[in-house]
Amino acid sequence: MSANGSNIRGILMAFLVLAIPACRSSRQPPRLTGAPMYEQGLQLFPSPRTFDPPGTVFRVDRNGVRRSVADLSGMLSVTPKEEAIPRMRATGVLRAELLFGWLGLSGVGSGNVERVDTVSIYVAGAKREQAFEVDLKRVVDSAAKLVDWKRSGEVYIITETVSGDTVDIGLSESLRTTVGKEITADSSEHSGVSFTWHPQGSTQLRMRFDKPYRIFYKADRVVRTIGGIEPDSTEFVALPADSAIVWDREAS
Repeated sequence: MSANGSNIRGILMAFLVLAIPACRSSRQPPRLTGAPMYEQGLQLFPSPRTFDPPGTVFRVDRNGVRRSVADLSGMLSVTPKEEAIPRMRATGVLRAELLFGWLGLSGVGSGNVERVDTVSIYVAGAKREQAFEVDLKRVVDSAAKLVDWKRSGEVYIITETVSGDTVDIGLSESLRTTVGKEITADSSEHSGVSFTWHPQGSTQLRMRFDKPYRIFYKADRVVRTIGGIEPDSTEFVALPADSAIVWDREAS
């Protein structure tokens, strides 16, 4: 190969090395309102909760409202098992309303405060509830008979959850400044939930529960196929690893 050819090849290789990271960085950051965290497919609940176990079927309608369809968890044999959860970090769009909602705060903040930031979350006393696909098939078959398929929206079934009794949320300095003035230690409205934070001196906000609360979940979409030659059928399909189920509010 000539010297000219070697030089051109070298230039092309250098361009590719630079271009690949540039392509990757052009992706939109995930929304922390429901984005995968340390494990693909794992998402934050909009609020810590003792309900919504594996086997819960719900719909998110066209207005972004989550509507409960059925609790079929009784069809599953799920035993919570202890798990060591690493401290998770993610960069994305964090809605201040999510943080306020987790703390049981109402009437704080002004509008939808959204910003790209880095947040870390650590769950202590973590336990995972995990349903197996072979058992979920029976649940999906039952759900198919309960779901009103004429209603708008997409239907999901919760397949796994992670609960814990303590959650540490690490905020950046800038985000602490943004929301710190809105939060005081006596402003939480959640019974059984307490939190500790000194916004002037720490970015670590600790939440404690009087019993384990579900923090994360995984869900698959339930899809109904309209029969042509074949009869109608229903199946659950795994969501893409980087997708997130986001709803604006839950139907009361």
